[in-house]
Amino acid sequence: MSGKAVTAGRFGDLSRLLAECGTQGAAYGKCVSANATGKSELRRGVCAKEFEELKQCITKAIKKKAR
Repeated sequence: MSGKAVTAGRFGDLSRLLAECGTQGAAYGKCVSANATGKSELRRGVCAKEFEELKQCITKAIKKKAR
């Protein structure tokens, strides 16, 4: 199997997961963007809630595919 086929498969899975978890991904992205603008640095844990929700969604989507 070529490296390109493996990469394409992985990106396909990633795009599917992001599509299934778009709402959570957008919320996390908004949080990061809002807290890391200008000269301020993103502090650890500021977007932990949003990240956890995205992580749970992706984990659920991966388990659903494995069935």
